[in-house]
Amino acid sequence: MNVETFWTLFKENVIIQAVLALMFGATVCYMYTAQLPVPMELVAILSIIIGYFFGSKTQNAILKAQLPAPPDEGIEDPRIEGLIDQAHDARYDD
Repeated sequence: MNVETFWTLFKENVIIQAVLALMFGATVCYMYTAQLPVPMELVAILSIIIGYFFGSKTQNAILKAQLPAPPDEGIEDPRIEGLIDQAHDARYDD
C-alpha cells in the first residue's frame, strides 16, 4: 500500500474504523481468554463498531456497483431496433 492509498483510506475513515474494531476486538478476546469479567457495555460497543465497519463497507460497495439508470422508454435507438428486428426475423423465419 502506498502513501496516497493510505491517506485516501484514512480520509474515508476506513483505517480508523479498522483500528477501533481491532482494538476493541482484541480487548474483548483477551478478557475472555484471561477469564476476566467482560462488561456487557464493552461487548455492546464492540458490536456497534463492527456493525458500523461492515455496514459502511457494504454501503460503499453498493454505491460503487450502481449502474446508470436506463434511458427513458420514449427514446428509441435505431441500432437497437434493427438488432431486435433481426433477432425476431431469425427466430420466426421457419
